[in-house]
Amino acid sequence: MSNTVVISEIPSHEARYLARETLKAVERFFSAPGTKEKYEEWLKEYRKRKAVHNG
Repeated sequence: MSNTVVISEIPSHEARYLARETLKAVERFFSAPGTKEKYEEWLKEYRKRKAVHNG
């Protein structure tokens, strides 16, 4: 059994609600002590790996 979400069928008010709640969750996540610093370190390493991979 497969569950599929057809984005174009989501009512606009529901899409706005999902976007608002997702933003709130991201803001809470990044407000935790040390999270931003860990993310920035991950991003730096990610960019290094991507540069090596893409030549």
